[in-house]
Amino acid sequence: MVCGLAFFWRLGGNGIWDLDEALYVESAREMRLTGDYITPRVNGEPFFEKPPLIYWEAAGVFYALGESEAAARLPSALASAALAGILFVIGWKLFGRGAAVTAAVFFSLSPLALGAARQLTTDATLNLCISAALLCFFFITTTPPASRLPPPASRLPPPASHLLPHASRLTPHASRLCIVIFSGSSALSGFWPKGCPES
Repeated sequence: MVCGLAFFWRLGGNGIWDLDEALYVESAREMRLTGDYITPRVNGEPFFEKPPLIYWEAAGVFYALGESEAAARLPSALASAALAGILFVIGWKLFGRGAAVTAAVFFSLSPLALGAARQLTTDATLNLCISAALLCFFFITTTPPASRLPPPASRLPPPASHLLPHASRLTPHASRLCIVIFSGSSALSGFWPKGCPES
């Protein structure tokens, strides 16, 4: 209920006033109008300021619900609500129900979370992706080894060694996200470098 009020109530009540939000909304609108989901554009000119995930999300919502301020901001609000759910799950597993509710409510009412949830920027989606990677790390490290799946028969090279050299082409935040996700997936899938002990 707190997430619903904080993130979704009157989501389209204000016009789009922030410069970044206006650029991202326009890029998503032009993607939907032109059908070109590869090259983000603003006023017909290529716009490569951020990775296109947030534009794709908004364009998809525009397709499903039509173009409006609320539709443009819905991906950020959903990402923030999902992040509050992740905080609830981790809090419940580590500290119990009371701590889980407190963490989710405090996050939902914090000014930065409210700001990220109520405008179309990359912040809410980025926070969700990083938190989801950390949630996966938490579950893998807290799951007893006996209940884990056996390692694959063929040992493939870790995905990080192939993808991290290309992370420099992304924005700084996305580069950090790639490093967290791919380093974690490499380490947790049994591809430890020689000399590192497996737990």
